[in-house]
Amino acid sequence: MVPDDCGANEAAGRGRLGTSLASGGPVIIEAEPGAGFRVILEHEFGHNVGLQHSNNRFQEYGGNYEVMGAGPSNYTNPALGTVYRMEQGILGAGEAVDGLAGGSWNLAPRSSGSGLRGVHFINPDDGKRYFVDYRDGGGADAGSWYAANRTDFPVRGQLYRTGVVVEREDARTGSFLVDTNGAAADTGAMRPGDAPWANASGTLSVAVSGTSTITIGRAPAPNGSLGAGSVTFGKPTALTEVSAGASLPGATAVRYQWTFNGQPIAQADEPTFTPSLGMVGGTLGVTATGYAVGFNPSPVATASQVVAPATFYYRNGTKSRVTIDGKARVGQVLTASGLDWVSDLGSTPPGLSLSYKWLRNGKLIKGARKSTYRLTFRDLKKRIQVKEYPSAPGFETGGFTRSDTTRKVRIGKLASPRPKIGGKAKVGKTVKARTSGWTRGTKFRYQWFVGKKAIRGANGKKLRISRSLKGKKIAVKVTGTKKGFKKASAKSRATKVKK
Repeated sequence: MVPDDCGANEAAGRGRLGTSLASGGPVIIEAEPGAGFRVILEHEFGHNVGLQHSNNRFQEYGGNYEVMGAGPSNYTNPALGTVYRMEQGILGAGEAVDGLAGGSWNLAPRSSGSGLRGVHFINPDDGKRYFVDYRDGGGADAGSWYAANRTDFPVRGQLYRTGVVVEREDARTGSFLVDTNGAAADTGAMRPGDAPWANASGTLSVAVSGTSTITIGRAPAPNGSLGAGSVTFGKPTALTEVSAGASLPGATAVRYQWTFNGQPIAQADEPTFTPSLGMVGGTLGVTATGYAVGFNPSPVATASQVVAPATFYYRNGTKSRVTIDGKARVGQVLTASGLDWVSDLGSTPPGLSLSYKWLRNGKLIKGARKSTYRLTFRDLKKRIQVKEYPSAPGFETGGFTRSDTTRKVRIGKLASPRPKIGGKAKVGKTVKARTSGWTRGTKFRYQWFVGKKAIRGANGKKLRISRSLKGKKIAVKVTGTKKGFKKASAKSRATKVKK
C-alpha cells in the first residue's frame, strides 16, 4: 500500500496478472478514501486470478458493467459478468445457455444467485463469443456506477444505465462492451422498445421485451458458406507453448478450440496453448473454424499430435554444466555441484530428483551413483568426471550434463596424527601403541625406542616393559602404508617408565 496520489495520473493500483483462480500475486494500491480502496483492490485481485480489462469502443476500462472496468470514485463494483465467469470456468448448471440457434429467454438479474442469468453465442461474422446479461442495479450491483442511471455525466466516452447488456470476449481474458444503441445514444444497455442490436451482416440480432426477455433472431447468410481448409500446429511438448495456424479460404477471422484425447479443453480457444505435464503421452488436438461477414462458418478443420515430455533447462544466469568440488587426491571426497534445473516456464519441476554417474578416464565407475565420490587407489593418475541426470514426472528421460575432467588424481596423503602409548608404563606391565585418527584402512609397522635408541626386536604393537627400562623414557614410532597413499610416519611423546 502506498499513500494516496502516488500514482498521479498513471494508475491507482497495480496487480500481477495470473492465469486462473488458482493464481495469486502482489498488489500495489493507493490508500484511497471511502469505497474507492475496495473497488481498486477488487480490480487488482481480478488481475491476480487472470482477468483482463473490460473496455468499450472509446477507451480502455470502459466496460463499467464489470469489476475490470473503471468508473467514478466511491461507486462499488458490480457482480462478475457471464463473460468472465465462463472464462474462469465457474458457470453453474443452468446459469447460462448457448443461444446461437436463436430463441427467447427470460433472464434473471446478473447479480442474482440463481436462475438463468446469461445467454451466449458465437457471432457468425467475426467468430467471437458474445454474452448477454441483464443488469438491474440491484443486489450486489446496488451502489455501482451504472445503477445510478446518470444521463448527464458520460464516463469513458459514454453513458451507462440499467438494462440488457451485450459484451464480447476481448483479448485472452478480457471483455468488450458492445455498443447496442448506435453512436448517437451510447447508453450501454438495451431496454424494451429499443431497436434490436444486429451483427454487421444482419444474420443475428438481439431484441429486448418485457423488461428482461431477450430474443435472438437468425437470418440466412447472404453469401453462403466458406470453403474447407486446414489447420496445423508444431510438435506439442509439455509446459511449452504451441501455436496453431489455419489456412481457411475467404475467412477474415478464425476461432480455435483445443482438445485433449478428443474432448474440448475448457477456456482453450486461443491460437496458442501450453500442454500440462498430465497430458504427456496423450493426444492434443485443435480445431479451426473460419468466419467472414455474410458467410456461414467454414467446415471445422482438425489436427492432432501426441504430447511429448517436457524439456529440462538450466535457469538463466546460472551455470550450464555440472562441476566437481574437492581435491583430486586419493582419499579425498569429490562433490558434484549440479545445475538449477527448470522447465520451459522457468520454474523448478515438481518432483525433481537428481542422479549421478562418475567416470574414470571416460569409463563408468561401478557403484558410484551418488553426488559424492571418494577417490581410491584405482583413481591414481586418472582423470575423473561426473554426469548429472535430472528426472521429474512428465519430463524427458536420459538427458544429462557432463562435467569437465579433473586434473590427474595425485597420490593420497595419510592422516598421521602422533600416536599415543596406552597402558601403565611400569616394570612388568605391557603398553601398546594407539593410532586413532589415521586414515581408515592404513596398515602399520612399529618400532619402540628407549631414549633415541631403537629397542632390538621391539617392533610389535605392544611392548612388555623389562627391568632394564626402569626409570628410562620410552616412545614408539608408527609407520603407515596404504595403497594409493604416500607412506607416513609419526612418533609418540616419550613416557618415563615407573618402578
